[in-house]
Amino acid sequence: MLADRIGIPQLRDMAGRSEQVVADVALADLERIADLLSDASGSDSGGEKALHVEAKFADHGQGFPEVECHVTGQLPLVCQRCLDTVEWDLDLKFRLAIVTSEADLERVTEKFDAVVADEHGFDLKDAITDEILSDLPLAPAHAELKDCVAVAEYLADVSDPAQGESEKVNRPFADLGNLLGG
Repeated sequence: MLADRIGIPQLRDMAGRSEQVVADVALADLERIADLLSDASGSDSGGEKALHVEAKFADHGQGFPEVECHVTGQLPLVCQRCLDTVEWDLDLKFRLAIVTSEADLERVTEKFDAVVADEHGFDLKDAITDEILSDLPLAPAHAELKDCVAVAEYLADVSDPAQGESEKVNRPFADLGNLLGG
């Protein structure tokens, strides 16, 4: 379980000891992400769906704590073609430098994104949520069109040659040339 907030002194201590936190975070606990999912609670095994999080804290001599995260799991998103569930594999790595003021942002090296901690500390769950949201596809869809059941059924109906022969084609402008005298 990840702490809701990690205070600045605790962050510095964790970074100084190169502490590592490993936890499974329930999708339902990531509220801003849970609203985007087709199903955040159930899974095939009957348990709650979760993401695996590995967070390594470090201090590389820049004067502020750094965290390197690796988040893995599957997100049940809504396919924008068929509106069914598509399991999206998440394998996200990111590095953050945690500073205490806007002025410290200038000292952060380019290999890190920086986050300004507020007076209550740093919220790792919020940082993970932000990174996942920035990594989500704009229009999630099944990788193969055949995996979209409703679309595949529609395409099978449209491409059925027997059905095409039995229906009369309606061409409302076919005689327009004759009416215009040409």
